[in-house]
Amino acid sequence: MQRRLLQATIAAVLVAVVLIGAPVAILSAITVRNSIEENLTVRAQAIARAVERRASINEPITTDQLLPWVEEGDALTLSIEVTPARGSVVEVGPEMPARSVVRVVPTASGADVRVAISGDAMALRMAQVVIFVALAAIVATAAAVVVARYQARRLAAPSSTSPRARSSSGPARSGRAPRSRASRRSTSSPPSWAAPRTGSPRVWRPSASSAPTPPTSCARR
Repeated sequence: MQRRLLQATIAAVLVAVVLIGAPVAILSAITVRNSIEENLTVRAQAIARAVERRASINEPITTDQLLPWVEEGDALTLSIEVTPARGSVVEVGPEMPARSVVRVVPTASGADVRVAISGDAMALRMAQVVIFVALAAIVATAAAVVVARYQARRLAAPSSTSPRARSSSGPARSGRAPRSRASRRSTSSPPSWAAPRTGSPRVWRPSASSAPTPPTSCARR
């Protein structure tokens, strides 16, 4: 019984982990990817506005002005490339691999702002979320196994309140087996007045001393 209960509990937990954990992991990874892509779009638009302001006052774009946008908080590192309408191309940041996420934003002055992040870095962020969900599922499974084993042992152990336990614990405490009312009646000796009589019945016989004497006449003739 203990083994069956343990197997049933583990199977139920595994089914719940698969049915709930797998969709949660997939949705979490998709959410992280969408968040990174939205952040990349917002940063590209902000850089494009800064480039447009510089172009509106006829000031050139330099690398020093673009460096603060390369690393911003916990966001992924950017690779920025600005192609103005007139002038040379300005590039800032690490060289991006072939697998990268790119956003291109044109400006009103004719300049193009191209930003990119590493696709491997984004995949690593997504994998971290999936690993976190998997660890949570493992912890939940381990906790369920511990609880199932405890419940199985508790159900398999004899209960102290059962009639068998009470009857077995009685002689251990008193040192003698309890007797029922019927056995006590059968083993108890009957009183002396209730003992059956044996032999021939007694017959009363008068003795010589107790026999009546005949009357004597006292008159003389």
